[in-house]
Amino acid sequence: MDRQKRTNWYPVHQSPLFNVPDFEPANSVGLRLYGEVVGWMITHRVHADVIEYSSLFVSPELQSLGRGIHLIIAAVKRQQELGITRGIFQVKIDNSAMLSFVEKRMEETISSQTSRCFSMKVLT
Repeated sequence: MDRQKRTNWYPVHQSPLFNVPDFEPANSVGLRLYGEVVGWMITHRVHADVIEYSSLFVSPELQSLGRGIHLIIAAVKRQQELGITRGIFQVKIDNSAMLSFVEKRMEETISSQTSRCFSMKVLT
């Protein structure tokens, strides 16, 4: 949290502390480098047999190394171990790199696509 206060290194909407009580502990995963948190994949159980992949973030200096994909794989493997076969994967429309990844690597597993709009205001 000190790093966030000093440098604002992740967007507020991708905070690992956003919706903390509701996150899915079984397959939400974090990434540390030399003991410091540098990334996370936060999931939420939206139904007994559905997990929503809500927030993927990797520190900007590590994004080109494929660490985000490793976080997705780790979370999906844990989901499979739970026997949960359905998931919802969210991607912001302006995240062209992730949209490209989903189109290339996840296309065969997608059963439907939809758009969702939301707005948020941080109260201080």
